[in-house]
Amino acid sequence: ILLTFSLKMLDSLAIFKKVEDVTVDKDDLPPVWLMDELVSLAKSSDNAEKVAERVVKRLQNKSPYVKFRALRLLRHLCLKGCDQFQRIVQQRYNAIVREQTTFKGLPDAFKGDAPNQRVRDAAKEALETLYSQIPVASVSVASSSLGSKLQGFGSTPATGSNGSSRMIGFGSESNGS
Repeated sequence: ILLTFSLKMLDSLAIFKKVEDVTVDKDDLPPVWLMDELVSLAKSSDNAEKVAERVVKRLQNKSPYVKFRALRLLRHLCLKGCDQFQRIVQQRYNAIVREQTTFKGLPDAFKGDAPNQRVRDAAKEALETLYSQIPVASVSVASSSLGSKLQGFGSTPATGSNGSSRMIGFGSESNGS
């Protein structure tokens, strides 16, 4: 029992630390590899709730950079198929995410309202992803089955008169005429 409790505490601490690292108060994009680590943690139902709580807590920060990064993380988790996380945010934290679409922070001394506008745009993208109707699993299956069938212009080799297969086009020695 103590070991199980200790493991849960370590998971909670890892989630806290990773969400903090992704949503640090910096004006750049969050690292994808770190967001992917949170995806693997959020796919379990126990951790999905913890990740959702922590991300929403970061949305309540006053910094537009923290808010922007938290919204990017939220969108990333939904796009990567964290269904339980997506349901939790839809059901419990919808209002907090929606509030970000009208975020009005203090203007930056050098960038003006641009960081605040970035938060509003990211919130709209996050909401669109949060409520997208296409299940993530069916999109990945469809794209993987089409991948082998899609070919670009000129990707089919032409068969020469001697039965050999070669590409014919501009600069070819013979064009079949």
